[in-house]
Amino acid sequence: MPLGVLAPMQLATLAAIAAPLCVVFGWRVLRESDHAPRVLLVSLVLLVAWMAASALWTVNVHFTLIETARFGLMVLGGLILVAAARALDARGRQSVGNWFMAGFVVGLAILAFEIATEGLLLRSAWWVIGLDKRFIFSVTYNRATSAIGVLAWPAALFFLQRRAPVIAAIALATGAFLVQDLQKWASLIALLSGAVVFGAALLSARVTARVLAACVALLLLAAPILPRTVLAPDAVVRAYPDIAFSEYHRILIWDFAAKRIAERPILGWGMNSARVMPGGKDTAPTDIPGRTRGTGDKPVELMPLHPHNTPLQLWLELGVPGVLLAAILITGLLLLAARHPAGPMARAASLATVTSVIAIAAMSFSMWQSWWLSVVWLAVMLLTSAAPPPERARP
Repeated sequence: MPLGVLAPMQLATLAAIAAPLCVVFGWRVLRESDHAPRVLLVSLVLLVAWMAASALWTVNVHFTLIETARFGLMVLGGLILVAAARALDARGRQSVGNWFMAGFVVGLAILAFEIATEGLLLRSAWWVIGLDKRFIFSVTYNRATSAIGVLAWPAALFFLQRRAPVIAAIALATGAFLVQDLQKWASLIALLSGAVVFGAALLSARVTARVLAACVALLLLAAPILPRTVLAPDAVVRAYPDIAFSEYHRILIWDFAAKRIAERPILGWGMNSARVMPGGKDTAPTDIPGRTRGTGDKPVELMPLHPHNTPLQLWLELGVPGVLLAAILITGLLLLAARHPAGPMARAASLATVTSVIAIAAMSFSMWQSWWLSVVWLAVMLLTSAAPPPERARP
């Protein structure tokens, strides 16, 4: 978490270093460990294959092939980390949990210090290395709060497993307070929705997982329809004329993405094609008559880089097959989370983690960004390490 707060982009570097080290130092153990569940492995392999196939019709072959290769390497590295977590003995699992709990607390303390000093550590570091980049406090910690929104649940689980529910509650409350203070609403929604799912899963993890799977299916199906109906720019402005500038820009992006999806709903436009989507660099005005919160005096691009919505991005770039494979993958994760072998708390934390990932992915970053994929894989690795070690047959 200290890295996630101060240099979240480097979480991808952390994963890229950790996975090969697991292979180098634990090859024999990894070879004997259980493989990833078949439904996840097959769906991931098919998803990578479909991404590569989209190079045949993509609007930019270079972007498609490069991003497919990067995603494939991230999947391979993530599977190695999860396999390593499955192969840990009891002492190793205890060590992973202890170090992560300590790191999570330190990360929260660093973020609190940064808020109190308006980014003293990062501003000083940027000055020392001569980074020619404007320091904007309001956006600098977007990725940090997203990491907190996801990794708070594995941290809470480790505290609960060590019979420290008060510390778990304090860690969650502190994380939520810091996220709220920074006004990072997607991360706050992720934490709050995760908390609701955590409570529901304690009552029945199986029912909660099935309800979530149905919600995911509905979200994926409705994704291309909502921006053209209830979330259409005109409809939103009529219902909420004081919409913030950034929020209205997001609505315009979603509207543009939905229009492009309608042109190629089956195959999509190709992996990582959102950033070079035809018409994406065209601009639209953002001034809304009657708005009292200030007017948008600068036109904005209709698709700056990506749709800021994973369901829309799946439809836009990978079409129906990509959406179906993603639905299978997420459903499989939910059902596996509901059967976590470490007991009710682990099942609740696992389902809360998946919920937080879905919430942030539906409002924020590109799903293919390496640092974000690293957060997801690290969360899966941590949750896996929370399970009891498998019983091995004696020789």
